[in-house]
Amino acid sequence: MVVMASTRRPPSHATVQDAAGMLRRFIQAVEAGELAASTPQDVAVVRRLQGALTALEAVTGGPSC
Repeated sequence: MVVMASTRRPPSHATVQDAAGMLRRFIQAVEAGELAASTPQDVAVVRRLQGALTALEAVTGGPSC
């Protein structure tokens, strides 16, 4: 059996902040009606993205915008 170690580095703080910023802008566009979340599935995806944003902001220490 061969076990390979991952050589991936964790994302940088700036990368995590950038991802959180993109999610924040997307969610704000949905909330402003610029993008539609018109089906129950769409609404569920937005909720999951809000959860991901909360987690990213916890890692970076606060809101990203």
